[in-house]
Amino acid sequence: MITHQLKLATEPFDTIVSGNKTIESRLYDEKRQKIQLGGMSYYYKEICHD
Repeated sequence: MITHQLKLATEPFDTIVSGNKTIESRLYDEKRQKIQLGGMSYYYKEICHD
């Protein structure tokens, strides 16, 4: 099984974790075209250093 790691900004990540957001859409670019049925996608929170 192929796994993919996808980075999210704090606000979208937190709304997914809370259950208020259930769909995450992405531009269908070259990287996303490699995602196949049966694969696993892992989302992680982007750490901002201001």
